[in-house]
Amino acid sequence: MRQASIPAYGGWVIGLAVLALLPSGTARAVPSFARQTKLTCNACHTQFPELNSFGREFKLNGYTLRGIEGLEDKRSNGDRDLDLPLLPLFSVMLQGSLTQTQKNQNDPTLPKGDPGTHTKNETTQLPQQLSLFFAGGMSDHVGAFIQATYEQASGAFGIDNTDIRYANHLTIHEKPLIYGVSINNNPTVQDLWNSTPAWGFPYAQSAVAPTPTASPLINGALAQNVVGATGYALWNDLLYLEAGAYRSAPQGVDGPLNGNNSSNVIAGVAPYWRVALQKQYQNQYFMVGAFGLLADLYPGNATSSMPLGVASPLAGNQDHYDDIGLDANYQLSLGSDSITAHASWIHEARDLNGTEAAGGALHSSDPLEAFKLALTYHLGTRWGFTVAPFLTTGRKDPLLYPAAPITGSRDGSPDSSGVTLEVDLNQWQNVRLALQYTAYFEFNGHSSNYDGFGRHAYDNNTIYLLGWTAF
Repeated sequence: MRQASIPAYGGWVIGLAVLALLPSGTARAVPSFARQTKLTCNACHTQFPELNSFGREFKLNGYTLRGIEGLEDKRSNGDRDLDLPLLPLFSVMLQGSLTQTQKNQNDPTLPKGDPGTHTKNETTQLPQQLSLFFAGGMSDHVGAFIQATYEQASGAFGIDNTDIRYANHLTIHEKPLIYGVSINNNPTVQDLWNSTPAWGFPYAQSAVAPTPTASPLINGALAQNVVGATGYALWNDLLYLEAGAYRSAPQGVDGPLNGNNSSNVIAGVAPYWRVALQKQYQNQYFMVGAFGLLADLYPGNATSSMPLGVASPLAGNQDHYDDIGLDANYQLSLGSDSITAHASWIHEARDLNGTEAAGGALHSSDPLEAFKLALTYHLGTRWGFTVAPFLTTGRKDPLLYPAAPITGSRDGSPDSSGVTLEVDLNQWQNVRLALQYTAYFEFNGHSSNYDGFGRHAYDNNTIYLLGWTAF
């Protein structure tokens, strides 16, 4: 295999200068939380958005901790009829980026002279994302994290991650119990740890670089297209349990759902569960856990082999997904420095009866495995150095993973592996400049000519420069 070289740096010096000038302020930390609590971002984060123990407690308790004056109206028994913070709990987040892949994403199947035969590298996005947040406590026991995001790729604003919580406390046999309910729109967005998909590393990545085709359903495929309610409890700061279910609630769909206006609609409800054990021992924190999602989906117009404008009705054969994940978290405090590690392994058992019947899969059973690890050394509060290997493996299926320039697999293999390296500079607690390099050892099944059109895995190696601020 040819050794991958770092892409040329033309334009990167200018990009560094431009992104370094992004405005400062106080981040998906989120600054409204900092204003509400009168605590700095690092009270809840090692470096945003990675949570520390205090940050997990704040989220667990419904985002309700307050350090500012509020407008209150109490009953005679001490309960509150009204409890409003005097400051509006809104924040803004801005991301700008510069992306360069090892090789331009040219389509070799197009005739000479077609615009697609030569694409521009060194893609700049400003904004890559622009987000508005309402984030904070709305009463003694109710709080919310609600995000709306503009993306350059879509050119539109849309609802993003949402987590609305009720939380309370009990004491059982002199042991504390925190319990609550989360209403959210992305399985694992309510999770407390940075090892599950919604908040896992990389915390930001290029929107224009090629990425492997195959990924478990729980890894964002349902994000913002479902609504769910889960109940949770943490007993004695040791055992965490959560369970609930999701229903489809796709965005941008007018009228009742059918096979033409939406893909992968949940048949009934999709159960979700979570269990974790955590322990703080002197300067070390340990967590081991498991999580899962079971879903029956109508494939709708998601089957790639169906003629344009033809779709499966939301009836008949369904695709069944059993996603089961194991994860672990570790933090070692070394004075002002720290080491954190987040690992996850997801096994997805898939029975693609609906997709197979529509001609979109060769096999009804196409299992998938996905492993991720992120190991970070935090040098004080300013610098972070992360090494993050990843691996996805599965069964070959040339209909499910067809050959295509850049995005396809020449023999239907979903196997991909590589490593992401990242250096973060947090000049201020709410401002980040990040340099990320992703190297692929295998992409959609092969290291060389993976797509059947002459593209190699290392052609997708990506340098990504990110400016990220929130205020």
